[in-house]
Amino acid sequence: MENNPQPNCVHKLSARFDISPYASLCFNCSSLIISDESKNEISTIKPPQYSVSQENAIPIFLLPLNNKVYSYLNKKGYIKIRTQIVKKMKLLCNYLNLNKKTFFLALDYLDHISSKFTTFKKDDIDAIFQIAKFCIILASKFQENRPKGMAMKDFGGEIQNNYVKDELFLLQLLDYDLYNFTCYDILMDILHCGFLFNGEKFSINKMKAIYEKIETMLYMFTESKYYIEMSHKEIALAFIGLTREILGLEPFNNIIKYIFINNENNFQNYLNYLNIIKRCFVIKEGNNCHNGQNIEANKSPNLLETNDLEKEKSPDIKNSISDNIVNNRIVNENYEI
Repeated sequence: MENNPQPNCVHKLSARFDISPYASLCFNCSSLIISDESKNEISTIKPPQYSVSQENAIPIFLLPLNNKVYSYLNKKGYIKIRTQIVKKMKLLCNYLNLNKKTFFLALDYLDHISSKFTTFKKDDIDAIFQIAKFCIILASKFQENRPKGMAMKDFGGEIQNNYVKDELFLLQLLDYDLYNFTCYDILMDILHCGFLFNGEKFSINKMKAIYEKIETMLYMFTESKYYIEMSHKEIALAFIGLTREILGLEPFNNIIKYIFINNENNFQNYLNYLNIIKRCFVIKEGNNCHNGQNIEANKSPNLLETNDLEKEKSPDIKNSISDNIVNNRIVNENYEI
C-alpha cells in the first residue's frame, strides 16, 4: 500500500463552499475537505483529470434526490424483454454518437414508462423499442447541444407517421417530468468530488485503473435485472462501495456515510445492493491490464457482457408507436386494453 500524496490544490478558504459543519468543497478542484473537531483536515485523492472545477456549483449528491424505485405493474414481464431493449438502445445511441448521460436519461424514461404497462408479450420487443427511440429523442433534446438536438428532431422524421401524437402520449406517461438525475449523473459527480481520502492507504495505480473502468461497469450493469430494483442513488453508492472494497478499504466508512449517504435510516439497503453488485462482476489479477487489475462481467443471465452488443445489427427504425402498441397494450389511468 502507498501513503498517498497531498493534492496539488491548496484549497484556499476563499475558494471553499461549506456543505456541512465539518465538510467543504473546493471550487477550484472540486475536492472534498473534511475537518474534525480539532480542525485537522483531510481531502479527497483522485486522478489529476478529475481535479477540475465542476459546472454545477452544488454537488448532485447534496440535493434532495428522489430515492424511490419505480413500482411496476408487471415487473416479471418487463424483465424478460428489458435486456434486449437496453442492448438495442446502446446500439442506437452509439450509432447517433450520443453521450452516456443521454443514454442513461433515456433509459430512465423507458423504465418509468414501462412501469405503467400491464402486459408484455414475446412479440413486444419491436413495439417497446419504438418507445425507446422516442425516449432517446426526448433525452437528446434535453441533454445534447443544440446542433445535435436539432439532428435528433430530423431523426424523428423516420418515425413521423404519428410523431406528434406519440411524443405527446409518452410525455403524459412521464408526467412531463424530464429533468431527472440518473445513477450516471450521481456517480460521475462523486468521482469528481472524490471518495478516497488523504491518509487512507491504497495503490494509486490501482485507483487510476478502477477510475478508468467504473463508467463501463455501470454501463454494463444497466442490462441487469437488478438495475430496476434499486434507486439511482443506491446504484451509484453501491459502485463507490465496490471500488473502495477493491482498493482494500472499508466500503462505507463514517465519512462516506456522513457525506454521501447522509446518515439515512435505510443504510442496510446500501450494503445489500453492494453485495448484489459484487456478484455481477469478477475481479481478476492478470498481466493483460493496467496494474494487473481486470474487471469483467460475471457471465450469468443477469448481466450480459458489452461484447454481446456488437453481435446485433443496427436496429430498424420504421414503424410508429401507435401502429404497434398505443392502441393495444399500453395501460395507465386514462387507457384501457
